[in-house]
Amino acid sequence: FIASGWGVRNPYVAGADAQGNLLLTWEERDSASGGLGRVQARRLHAGLNQWRSITAVATGAGTDHRSPIAAVAPDGSGTVVFRNQVSGGGGAANFR
Repeated sequence: FIASGWGVRNPYVAGADAQGNLLLTWEERDSASGGLGRVQARRLHAGLNQWRSITAVATGAGTDHRSPIAAVAPDGSGTVVFRNQVSGGGGAANFR
């Protein structure tokens, strides 16, 4: 499974770089944090033909992160931006 969890929503394939590496993001309800949203990402390493570990971009602990949008650069790096539902602010994370 690419992603399995409680309330996986808004899966998004950010795209691929020239080598075929993929970056996927999704929003998930964090049952350990009372159902608040967390943003997660996973990468496919094309050279190894295997999925890399799931990365918690933003946890649901104490706040509610949602609406991830991601992009992949030609060199395989990526950026994920998301919204903090509680404060109305935004956040971002980079992948290399």
